[in-house]
Amino acid sequence: MSDKNLAYFLIILLGSIALKTQGQGDPLLRVEIETRSDEAKYRVIPCGDPGAMMFYKTTVSEDMYNFWVFVFYNKMMNEAWKQDVPVFENMNYADHVLKGNELYCFFYDSEKKKSEDYNFQLLKIKLDQGSYELYSGLLPLNSKFVDFKILGEMVIVGINVESEHAGLYTFNMASREINTQYEFPEQDSRVESLYIDEANQSCSAIFNVHESKTSYYLVLHEFDINGQELRSLKIAPEAGKKFNTGKVAKVSGDVKLVFGTFGVV
Repeated sequence: MSDKNLAYFLIILLGSIALKTQGQGDPLLRVEIETRSDEAKYRVIPCGDPGAMMFYKTTVSEDMYNFWVFVFYNKMMNEAWKQDVPVFENMNYADHVLKGNELYCFFYDSEKKKSEDYNFQLLKIKLDQGSYELYSGLLPLNSKFVDFKILGEMVIVGINVESEHAGLYTFNMASREINTQYEFPEQDSRVESLYIDEANQSCSAIFNVHESKTSYYLVLHEFDINGQELRSLKIAPEAGKKFNTGKVAKVSGDVKLVFGTFGVV
């Protein structure tokens, strides 16, 4: 299946789901949207009741930028607005976060060259208006993007550095400052997952640490909207076992559940 056909299918499916939820007796909505190129990789993000976002990277470039096209469709799958966004040509789309009426798209360059000033960009889009802001910054080089979350004005990014050291970094969209939230500079480690507690305005991060051939454990690091540490908890497995994955889920109030999988050392 070509990218063009894939884009058709996703748009039709999202439109059908949006209408079907309004009433079981409603007919399905079929909408075909002609794409510009078979070579572009089209992505679709469901945005809840407002509609859906489709976007793709074009071959149009200017100076050090490539233009990405973002098209927003309302719940009837009619085009609401369209924006051409200039993104540094070395950046690749990594992930997105949807918070109410705002969509955040994270672009990352894992192979930044010395001549380049930045290795990530954050695109913040207001869905109702079609307006956007673009932020740029620099994270440790030779690293692999894992996850990002939004907490207030703070962008939280988890990466695994090439030398097998995990790190958690915050970017303040108001001040545009980048700070190191948590790192493992001397131990093999990796970021497993990030979790945002909206009610308590806090973030929890799970790290998987390999201290030695026989010592493996998880570290839960939790901090508030100002970046202040709330708790740091070491979770060790039973003897002869190691954790493979780790995640956090909220049970109720201040009670959280840490769960995952484990294997034998």
